[in-house]
Amino acid sequence: MSHSRPRYLSPCAGQQGVPTLNESTRYVKGRIEKLNGSLVFPIYQTSAYQMPLGEKYRYSREFNPTVEALSDKIAELEDAESGASFSSGMGAITTSLLANLKPGSRLLVQRDMFARTYKFATEFLSSWKVSVSPVDPGTDNMVSEIEKGADIAVFESVTNPILRVNDIRRISKAAGASGCRIFVDSTLVTPVNQKPLSLGANLVIHSASKFIAGHNDVIAGLVAGSRKEVQRIDDLRRTLGPSMDPNTAFLVMRGIRTLKVRMEVINKSALRIAEVLSENHLVDDVIYPGLESHPDHSIAKEMLAGFGGVI
Repeated sequence: MSHSRPRYLSPCAGQQGVPTLNESTRYVKGRIEKLNGSLVFPIYQTSAYQMPLGEKYRYSREFNPTVEALSDKIAELEDAESGASFSSGMGAITTSLLANLKPGSRLLVQRDMFARTYKFATEFLSSWKVSVSPVDPGTDNMVSEIEKGADIAVFESVTNPILRVNDIRRISKAAGASGCRIFVDSTLVTPVNQKPLSLGANLVIHSASKFIAGHNDVIAGLVAGSRKEVQRIDDLRRTLGPSMDPNTAFLVMRGIRTLKVRMEVINKSALRIAEVLSENHLVDDVIYPGLESHPDHSIAKEMLAGFGGVI
């Protein structure tokens, strides 16, 4: 079941004749700082806060206004109820799994996925008595394993490194029938090309270090989902400590402002490069979801608004 969040409203939204923001504007518009009306949300570079100004802001490992602004932004872009920010993509995915698994749980992971995620699942989680089942690439294989029973299936929308495309809608339908929850790593896709929650995923995870931040100058992770789902994960983040630095949050929000226009160019450029390479007799094979030769091309056309920037 997908979880949606009301569309982000302009300051005048709700007044007669004032529409909600369109998709492109949502990327550009940031939270307005309430104290002085700053159009670019400032960096709250502080470890602690004056007491007693509130229960929430006490220590920046737990909550920081700049980081919170980014968490709200990823929730907005993914049409989610809530979001959370982490010091890395691995911080996001490990905390998400640790918050939802216990000894005896069954976890499904695809063999074709980011190597450190696979290593964390098959080596670390299995040593804590989580039953970890590696699954061969392809939607059919994941659906087959889910139908046997599992607690969580974690996979990438477009896999790293061989770029298989998972049919999230079909996998989510199978998961809903069996009680399995779906965590989707959407790092290579971004909210511009796909919104996994709208296809039935329970949680979407990003390494924001790549396309979302876009300038090769930060390490960052993000999650978005239902308020209940994210609260469970964020509570553990506050304990384990993979919290995002406020300067990093500021830089990621800077990158988000150009994310949509960047991805539109990236999608077009990568497709053209893949087409040219595939026509070159010196190249044996080109793996790219946008090519008809790709095994998941039909799924990619249905699931993705663009085929992404990795060839």
